[in-house]
Amino acid sequence: METIYSRFEIKKSKIKVANDTKVYSLNCVGKLDTELNMKTITKSCAGVVKKKRNRGAGDGTATLSLHIPYELYRKIYGMDVEGLIDGVSAYGSASVHKEFSFTGVVLDEDGVELLIALPICMASSGPKQSIENGAEEVVEVEIEMDLMPDEFDFCEYEIPSAELPESITEEKWLTEFTPSMLQAPKA
Repeated sequence: METIYSRFEIKKSKIKVANDTKVYSLNCVGKLDTELNMKTITKSCAGVVKKKRNRGAGDGTATLSLHIPYELYRKIYGMDVEGLIDGVSAYGSASVHKEFSFTGVVLDEDGVELLIALPICMASSGPKQSIENGAEEVVEVEIEMDLMPDEFDFCEYEIPSAELPESITEEKWLTEFTPSMLQAPKA
């Protein structure tokens, strides 16, 4: 019988900002949408396309909807600018969006786990907030992201938990992920 995997729920997820030692646990992710880009290469003869190949471009976009730790929100959007009194955050021309990685455990409807990683992400739009007086539900923060290629030209990795090699535990994937840990030894 063929196995069919349907992404259904994000069980665990973490973000690590580049050049930072802290790994943030995201306990309240509502939704993750990703779209990976491709490019088409064509071969024409006398103005007629004779051959076409589609291949991954190594980049993409994503939108993450969640309730986020404030410290992490400030870092992602570069709101932790210097020169202000303690505790004050600001967003403006001095705010440089930080690169970060996103890792997670995704379940299908039967509880089968798939580990995912987006190694290089960066917020692709400024901070967006929605405040509604009298609302009955707290609105999640939505972060639009660019997914950029890593040193191996990949922007997303995934593996079923059952297929993880012994050298990589789920916790290591979530907290210490690097693209180099997935490279096969060279002969």
